[in-house]
Amino acid sequence: MTKKIAIFKTDDDEDWTKPYGNFADMAINVMNQCKPFDVEYRVFDVVNNDFPKFTELLTGGYVGIYVTGSKYDSFDESTEWIVKLRKHLRHMIVENRGKFPPVVGVCFGHQIISYVLGAEVNRNPEGFEGGIVSIALNEYGTALFENKESLNLSELHNDIVFDVPTDVVNWGASAKCPVQGFYRPNELLTFQGHPEFVNEVARNGYNLFYAKPDHNSITTEEYKSMETSITTKTNDGLIAAKAIWKLYETTI
Repeated sequence: MTKKIAIFKTDDDEDWTKPYGNFADMAINVMNQCKPFDVEYRVFDVVNNDFPKFTELLTGGYVGIYVTGSKYDSFDESTEWIVKLRKHLRHMIVENRGKFPPVVGVCFGHQIISYVLGAEVNRNPEGFEGGIVSIALNEYGTALFENKESLNLSELHNDIVFDVPTDVVNWGASAKCPVQGFYRPNELLTFQGHPEFVNEVARNGYNLFYAKPDHNSITTEEYKSMETSITTKTNDGLIAAKAIWKLYETTI
């Protein structure tokens, strides 16, 4: 049976990510750059209520699940597909822990997984985080990401996770976001940042936000800092992708 990755696409297609595709396309691109075996990607458009059956994930050859980023709020209690996604994730990672393939969450994916695990998720009082951000790695992050002391990731978010749920560890922190991702051996790996973004997409993202009339959380100095980060740093998405594959192989 062909090995498969289930990608839960949690956003609409947007012009600002072109020509690199949507969040699922970009995830597949960075994953393909270091995949250790042949794999089939199955994209589920959960925004439009396209969810896999649990039996499919358990018996259909799936070795991993990937929840993408999104402009939506992970803690939204009124949007049907978000409520349903939380129920699905709770079934997989809480009620039936260890039975389903390992789960990766990126940005919104990180936040909604955290919310399901009991963490507080809401607007960041420190404001918007964007550009290529250097994340300080703790002992867990260093072990996950090639013994590095820091990891550069594209950030694009107003919301953060405020605390660390039971049975997971936080692997890194930035100046504006002390919880940059969670890890649970052979089961979970999440990223507040975007391993899949090339620098052009990262710039498009924060420019889109900065162009909004209510962008007050970004000062002129912060905007200039984001611009500098794009020209002086490279997103370490490939290093993050290698760790994702190790999780899917259940070797970390």
